[in-house]
Amino acid sequence: MIKIPREAVKKLWSRSLVLRHLLTWFLAYMAFFFSIYFIDKFDTALQIATVIIVPAPIPVYLHFFSIKHFFEKRKYTLYLISLIIIVGLSAVCFELFFNFIVNDPESHTSGIGTAIFFIVFSMGMKYFKEGLTRQHHIQEDRYKQVQTELALLKSQIHPHFFFNTLNSLYSLSLEQSQQVPNVIIELSDLMRYVLESSNKKRVPLKDEVQFIKSYISLETLRLPESADIQISVKGDLNSHSIAPMLLIPFVDNSFKHGLSSSIEDGYIHVEITMEKKHLYFRIENSKPQNEISKSKERPGVGLENVKRRILLLYPHKHELNISDSPNNFCVELKLTL
Repeated sequence: MIKIPREAVKKLWSRSLVLRHLLTWFLAYMAFFFSIYFIDKFDTALQIATVIIVPAPIPVYLHFFSIKHFFEKRKYTLYLISLIIIVGLSAVCFELFFNFIVNDPESHTSGIGTAIFFIVFSMGMKYFKEGLTRQHHIQEDRYKQVQTELALLKSQIHPHFFFNTLNSLYSLSLEQSQQVPNVIIELSDLMRYVLESSNKKRVPLKDEVQFIKSYISLETLRLPESADIQISVKGDLNSHSIAPMLLIPFVDNSFKHGLSSSIEDGYIHVEITMEKKHLYFRIENSKPQNEISKSKERPGVGLENVKRRILLLYPHKHELNISDSPNNFCVELKLTL
């Protein structure tokens, strides 16, 4: 059995205007034929389909020619004259063809009505197709715009994330901590995940949660032992995926603005729960006294970007609530994955 390459068929179809028109008229013929055949005999269906469809290209293509050369060039008088001629000529063709095929003196058809029908119907289909094409181009342009904006947002989040992580490593190096080599290895693993996931639209939810755990573990190293850092994960994460690097800016923001090495009783509590198709994410952190006076300042780049990404990636599929009080900061997010 000979297999015809699908790409070759698509290429032939897109380039062959004649083939597309022939197939369109063939389908129209078959539609008329079967619509009559279901309620009448075969010969009648064949005659009616032939009488109606075979001469139909005459008014259709002549009218398209008239629109292109007269109407679109604002030669309205010539267009009106040509339209009258086209309807009259098409009516004569329909009448002659009907008499030739049916060959029944008692039968009659309205050639003018049939010609006007095909002219109006073809114009309606033309404008309908143009409307669909225009709508498709609008949607395609919007999609490209969204993808470009998402790429820009992701490119801004990654350096912001690395900058904050390197600050933690710098703090440990100043203290001459023996944990620096291990931290460098952990940081390289985090960077590898970021680079590998940056070109993906979705990543396994379990990998994203593990990334958050590793990041929290890395950040905890620079904090006093009295700092209350908790993360709770519930539900089945294995069968779900999520946009990469979507939740980490909230965690990053909590460590950056909520805790520092000088805080003795600070806390960060993270809750991640998966229930059916819904992901519930909640993070709350305390606020140092020196941060309270800054609570009215514009949020950081990472936080603003992730809010925009959620809006673009999960339209009508998310609920985001941010509570900023003098003593704590809380983010609650619900996603439908």
